[in-house]
Amino acid sequence: MSDHRDKRASRPAHSSASRGTRLPNPIEVQKALGGLAYPASKRALVECARARGAKHEIVSTLDQLPDGDYVGPAAISRAMGKLWH
Repeated sequence: MSDHRDKRASRPAHSSASRGTRLPNPIEVQKALGGLAYPASKRALVECARARGAKHEIVSTLDQLPDGDYVGPAAISRAMGKLWH
């Protein structure tokens, strides 16, 4: 008998996808970070998004990123993508 289990069920328990949330739209994330000078620390990303009134989903995702400096929007998008893999 072949195994037809849903591959999504094998995601790690810590993944946000397993909690029913999804990756924020990268364009919305960058709008929330408008005017931010790069490179920027994770703390700067979170503070900028909060100051600009970003949605909780965006602030929460930025807060989950690894500590470090991000050189630009592409680096943020790559790091966000790794949260779900």
